[in-house]
Order: sequence, then C-alpha cells, then structure tokens
Amino acid sequence: YEKGYLIEKLSESISLTYTIMKGPFKSKDLSLIENFELSKSGTIYYASTSVETLKAPFLNYESREKLKLGGWILKPVSNSPPCTKVIYVIQMNGVLPFDTSKTYLARRPL
Repeated sequence: YEKGYLIEKLSESISLTYTIMKGPFKSKDLSLIENFELSKSGTIYYASTSVETLKAPFLNYESREKLKLGGWILKPVSNSPPCTKVIYVIQMNGVLPFDTSKTYLARRPL
C-alpha cells in the first residue's frame, strides 16, 4: 500500500476511493466502490469492486488494476477472551504478480 484517499462518500455505507499499491516493478492504482456494513450481531461486512470514473486520476494508463471483487467479513466469535473470525475474498482480473497480491492482502487498511 503506497497511498489512498476518499474521493466521494456516496451514502452512509458506500464510498468511492482511490488507492495506489506498490508493485515489485511499478506501482498500480485502483478506483473502487466500497461498502461497509455492521450487523446487529456485531459482524462487519466489507466489499469493493473496481469502477471507471473521471474522478480518479490515472497513475499510468497501462497499469490500472481491475478488482472484480474484494472483501472481508469480521465476525465476533467470543468475548472472553476476545476472538474474531476473519474471512477474506479477492478476485482480480487477469494474472496479478504474487508480490502485488501479497502486498494488497497484507496492507489493506480496515
């Protein structure tokens, strides 16, 4: 993760964001629609997908990544001791170098 920012808050739970990821040879950028939801049970759901928008500047026209689906579920399992089950999902368009996908998985902020 190199940098990222909120472009626009579309609703209480949906946002348009821009992210630049450090790659092994060059950086890649993504423009994403992101949705956060919190259930009554305390489970947090997050999902995102790539979108094309003029509101997100291109880092390089040849390097914009396409994220078909990315997300996670954080589900409280117990309070004593505190324990959370984490489920992570990612589907990229095409072949993504292992180092880039590893960086995305390790550094994506909650």
